[in-house]
Amino acid sequence: MKYLKNRSSRFGNHILKLILILLAVIFALPLYITVINIFKPTKMISASPMSLPIPPILDNIKSVLQSPNVNIGQMYFNSICITVFGVGICILISSMAAYYIVRTKKNREALYIFIFYLGLWFHM
Repeated sequence: MKYLKNRSSRFGNHILKLILILLAVIFALPLYITVINIFKPTKMISASPMSLPIPPILDNIKSVLQSPNVNIGQMYFNSICITVFGVGICILISSMAAYYIVRTKKNREALYIFIFYLGLWFHM
């Protein structure tokens, strides 16, 4: 009986690994497409977005860096500001909620449920 239990758990582990590999491929595919298409001309991107760039070109990168409409420094500054303020607000609100949950017994379960459903709603 112990042999059958170990065998079924090994089968479950293989299924779990297969699902995780499939999810990793699904999440990495947009990054792959983006990086590959940087080095292709526009016509080749439209014709075959998944193929390798043969020969690779750097014209797309040059045109973005030399464009007067693109300010890379300002873009990085905006991204850093949004990240810092977003993380700061998240830490502040999370720490206040955690303090309330730890210190009070009143409405603890209702707050758990509210935070759980709020998290689900934001991740959809």
